[in-house]
Amino acid sequence: MVEFTSDPTCILRIRVGRLERPLVLADGTCGRAGERFVDLHLWNEQIPAMPKEGASIAWARQMHLSFEHSLQ
Repeated sequence: MVEFTSDPTCILRIRVGRLERPLVLADGTCGRAGERFVDLHLWNEQIPAMPKEGASIAWARQMHLSFEHSLQ
C-alpha cells in the first residue's frame, strides 16, 4: 500500500499491481496479463469516525468532503 500524502484528511491510498490474467471491463477497456494497474481504496485509519448512533447527515457530509479532497 502507498500513502501518497501525509494529509490527515486524505481517505484514499493506492496499491500498484500487475494483472494476473486478461481483463475486459464493462466499458470495453481491455487489460492484458502482466500490465500494471492501480487499486484505489479507502484508507480505513483516516476515515472520519462514525457516531455511536450510526451514520448521520453530518458524518456523510464530512465523508463526502474528505473523499472530494482526496481525489484532488
